[in-house]
Amino acid sequence: MPDYLNVLSDSQLIQRYVGDGDKPAFESLLKRYYQITFQRFIKHCRDPDLAADLTQQLWTQMVKSLGNYRDDGKFPNFLMRSVTNLLFDHWRRKGVKDKVIQESYRDDEDDFVALAPDPSAGTESRVELQEQIDHLTGDLIPALPCEQRLAFLLKHESEYWEDKQRLSWQHLAQLNGLDESTAWQLFEDTRNALLRADNKGKNHPDTACEAVLIFLVWTQAQRISKKQDFTWSYFSKILNVPENTLKTRYRTALKTLADGLKELNEHE
Repeated sequence: MPDYLNVLSDSQLIQRYVGDGDKPAFESLLKRYYQITFQRFIKHCRDPDLAADLTQQLWTQMVKSLGNYRDDGKFPNFLMRSVTNLLFDHWRRKGVKDKVIQESYRDDEDDFVALAPDPSAGTESRVELQEQIDHLTGDLIPALPCEQRLAFLLKHESEYWEDKQRLSWQHLAQLNGLDESTAWQLFEDTRNALLRADNKGKNHPDTACEAVLIFLVWTQAQRISKKQDFTWSYFSKILNVPENTLKTRYRTALKTLADGLKELNEHE
């Protein structure tokens, strides 16, 4: 696949494929989004073989449907709607009621992919992309209230890490507006509090939010396998907070971050 295709926008790749029959352009689009669609299927199916099959169905469907795609600059949203439709069809065939299906996807509607700027051509665009990433990680995320930041980072680091690109200690500190030594001390505070709680028969420590955030996000991001799935119910029990409260905090964080990126774009 030609290297120059990697810096073309989604819209440009789709136009080259639909208008010119450029198969490498489609392959570049597939490479760009295959993993995130596969991860979405894994999250809801929890079966790697089924997820791989559904991902194959999705991209076979994309070959046929891109000709009808109305380019509005939001291909990730179009793609995620197609993923959701395939999941709905799968569970309906299994006899799961629509109401149950809709409830399971309610907190997925604002997928983190919507926060990611569309890859685009040219050095200037890549500089703008890096500026948005720096603003997101250096300014917007650290400015979130601790409870929202905790929900956001837990979900994001659980769903989006890759084997060779896991969360680093330095980056975790940056995402919380801390220096590394302070982050490490918070981690130690929570670990010691957990040990004391275990000795006293308590289920969870009474520890400051910042320390709990550092401890939970770091330990979750370092787990050996993504098969150890993230679940809201798991963390709601640990934090002694209702699931819906955690989900609300996550959605609120997403909206705040998206608004922050939008404001940055409007000032450029």
